[in-house]
Amino acid sequence: HGIRLTTSLNVLYDHRDWIAALARKVAAEICPFDGMTELEKSSLSNRSSNMFTLSALHQATGAFLRQRRHEPLDAHDEAAALAFWKLLGELILTWGSIDRTAADLRHDYLHVHAVALHALGTVGGELVQRHPKDWQKRMRSLESLDWSRSHAQWDGRAIRNGRISKSGPSLILTANVLRAHVGLRLSPTEQGLEETLPEEQSVAA
Repeated sequence: HGIRLTTSLNVLYDHRDWIAALARKVAAEICPFDGMTELEKSSLSNRSSNMFTLSALHQATGAFLRQRRHEPLDAHDEAAALAFWKLLGELILTWGSIDRTAADLRHDYLHVHAVALHALGTVGGELVQRHPKDWQKRMRSLESLDWSRSHAQWDGRAIRNGRISKSGPSLILTANVLRAHVGLRLSPTEQGLEETLPEEQSVAA
């Protein structure tokens, strides 16, 4: 009987997937992912000293590059993805906190969880596509974003019934907060989901 590999292990050993190769490079070279990414398991225990999983980083990198998994990436694509994750490492200061354990960060903050990474990758890819000349400048507004899980802006989005949700609507609604923060206009679908939330929580224009 074959052993079923975790998603992270599949990414670790998949040498045909360009996105997987790039995710491995981010995990090995970009702070704070280097040394803080679980390479074999696709979920983290409360005792884990890691903040991220390779599978989540792979999914988020694929979202940034619009899921062009089977198309060879050129040098520009790779450079943009590496610059994106490097800039986020500088902007999200609590990722590099030396006063908090990884378990504390996972407990208190949303930005270390897969839904947040996926949303970041999605919105980052949109920024590069729509604003190729100043996407990095626009991203700097994320430095002021409050990622605390207790913040009301995440209720009904990434947090549902007190638990982190990775559903499709949760991903879009989480990304909508980021879109509003960096000045991206919402699509009709994204705006429609905003209308399912209480008016005071909506970011829809």
